[in-house]
Amino acid sequence: GTWSDNEDFSEWRGTFIFLESNTGEVKITNSKFEKCHFMPLVVEGASSVTVDSCVFEKSVRDGCRLIHCSNVLVSNNSFKFINDDAIAVHSKSSLHSDIYMDNNAVITNNIITDSQGIACQGLKKATIANNVLTRCHSRGILVGVGDTEGDNTLLGITIANNTITDMFRPLTFGAGGGNCSYICV
Repeated sequence: GTWSDNEDFSEWRGTFIFLESNTGEVKITNSKFEKCHFMPLVVEGASSVTVDSCVFEKSVRDGCRLIHCSNVLVSNNSFKFINDDAIAVHSKSSLHSDIYMDNNAVITNNIITDSQGIACQGLKKATIANNVLTRCHSRGILVGVGDTEGDNTLLGITIANNTITDMFRPLTFGAGGGNCSYICV
């Protein structure tokens, strides 16, 4: 069968939690997100976000997507079979200049299996530590600056004590696949 028990699993069928624009403080703990047709958790523009002790399984796109947020903590979570980034934390100064000044993230003690990994673009400060990533598609940890996801200058990035094993480059019909990177900065 399919992830959605033979239902349409297209990405437009839904996101479980979507919080947008100046949501203040967001805390999501001890929750399970599974069989999502798009992105299970999307938070945009929050002044503080904590995602702790949650389980994310089987998602077509990003598992935990936090955009233009400040004071981000993603810890003690489990991610399995996420077709895109398990954890995506991005910020663009051109869209939220007020948030950029305090923009920071701590991503720690997460277990990521059979997913794309961790992507952080345009963060002012980030600590990515003590995560275990197994059988990631194409990349384990990506930190950088990109035009569409995050255009801020990186100032204080720490990547430490992560375990990344058994990376692979998935092949897509009609495409040659991409490069495979354990850590890309």
